[in-house]
Amino acid sequence: MTKKSYTNELPESHEAIYLHAWNLVTHASYATLKKLYERYGGFEKAWHAMPPSQLDPHAEWKKFQTQYPEMTLMTYDDSVYPMLLKQLKKAPFSLYIQGEHGPHRSANWPSVFTNLSIVGTRRPSPYGTLQTQKIVQELSLYPVVIVSGLAKGVDTLAHETALLEGLPTWAVIGHGHDYLPEQQHDLVNQILKNGCIMSEYPPSTPPEKFRYPERNRIIAGLSPITVVTEAPQSSGANITAKLAREEDREVFALCADIDRRACQGNLDLIEQHIATPLTSYKVLLETLGMREPMRERSKRSRPSPSHTLRDPIMQSIVNVLNYKSITTFTEIIDATHLRNIPELLEKLTLLEIDGIVSMIGGGYMLTTEYGS
Repeated sequence: MTKKSYTNELPESHEAIYLHAWNLVTHASYATLKKLYERYGGFEKAWHAMPPSQLDPHAEWKKFQTQYPEMTLMTYDDSVYPMLLKQLKKAPFSLYIQGEHGPHRSANWPSVFTNLSIVGTRRPSPYGTLQTQKIVQELSLYPVVIVSGLAKGVDTLAHETALLEGLPTWAVIGHGHDYLPEQQHDLVNQILKNGCIMSEYPPSTPPEKFRYPERNRIIAGLSPITVVTEAPQSSGANITAKLAREEDREVFALCADIDRRACQGNLDLIEQHIATPLTSYKVLLETLGMREPMRERSKRSRPSPSHTLRDPIMQSIVNVLNYKSITTFTEIIDATHLRNIPELLEKLTLLEIDGIVSMIGGGYMLTTEYGS
């Protein structure tokens, strides 16, 4: 994997230094940055022509280096700037990145990775949950980077499942890195080990509603395909899908019940010919140009528990569950041979409280956090 960082050495030109300064002044407003660039032909020239404040670009760059030694400022002119993203009508002038980025390669894979974006609701149904996981699982034999937005729900499921299946994943956030949610601390750390977190905004930029639609164009722009697994009528996922289509990218949406509000966005995208109905996982592979698997599927039917539980009954329950599919209560009874129903229900409740098991629909699954 190629990584180019300006944070440990002087940039090839001063453009990155002055672009960082303009990002601080303008809060990385694309419209403002574009006007500056078009009028002056560069960000250093723009600064010298009309310095906006007493802010010292070189001092701010030094501060950035000191405070964020592991962060990269990738500019539009960098060799590792993604070509697909560069094709956007509003391609970001720069991205602040933690983790590994660039054309993804691995000694374990004979091919360069291709990106695929997955988006959806923050409150997925059991069906949306399961299908989000299954899509990633079906792609896990192929060199694919899963791209999403690190939000609750479908985004988080996509990232977590990618990591569990051994795929790299990129998270695009709609604020600065200083505002990464505390409750996703563990997931963030896992992503940084096998992927990256990127933002158009300087690290100190707080979350604002208007930044998320701006962020969505980057999620759409990083991939040739965007998949909407489940989305209501008015949602960020729909915005991402429409942005992808405007850029002539492929968009797929899962089919859904016509009377379910949580999936009305999927139906609207299909009805308006923005998205193609996703009728099989094979369609995604064919559209990506993936023909033969690049590795063998793991023989494990589920991830091994990350630790051994002291309670033997709880351990026996965990041993028959997995994060890939729902196990019904009857199936748990049959597999564990536990006949004390009240006690079994009590143990399942305790496992839910501990965040090890989730109740979905009429059954139970291991949480992806526990499977990692």
